[in-house]
Amino acid sequence: MSFIYLASPYGHPDWQERQARYHKVCRIAGELMQAGHTVFSPIAHGHSIAMQLGNDVMDYAFWLRQDFAVLPHCEELWFAQIDGFRESKGMSAEAIAAHALGKKLRVWNESIKAGIRCWEPGQHAFDNARSDPVAWRVLCEYCAEWGVADEKGEPKG
Repeated sequence: MSFIYLASPYGHPDWQERQARYHKVCRIAGELMQAGHTVFSPIAHGHSIAMQLGNDVMDYAFWLRQDFAVLPHCEELWFAQIDGFRESKGMSAEAIAAHALGKKLRVWNESIKAGIRCWEPGQHAFDNARSDPVAWRVLCEYCAEWGVADEKGEPKG
């Protein structure tokens, strides 16, 4: 079974902004499902679980590991181009991982409401992911496990 992994920004110091991002990505995932796609959204999946168990219980690295365990099984990774997507270190790490795995990358845009243009993570994505020690460490761990790391143990670009 093929499915889309729908990456989206989530982290923000303001709880209401995190809630808004959660609701936006649930709407996007629902629209994609109605259009006939099978979709996995880490935020739609994880937000409710975190609320039930308490956000303190599971840290950022925990969620990255959950997400990266699913990533190799998707056919395509789509990026929800919503507020915060340029700054999201998690989305940068997901982009690099998916590219290293040879996945098709697409951007979902509100005005088009579709996956548009194939996309490759550029230097910005690498710099953004590297600036977050947790994201970079987990990314490197998984790339090594998947056999897509270079001799320094970093994702092949």
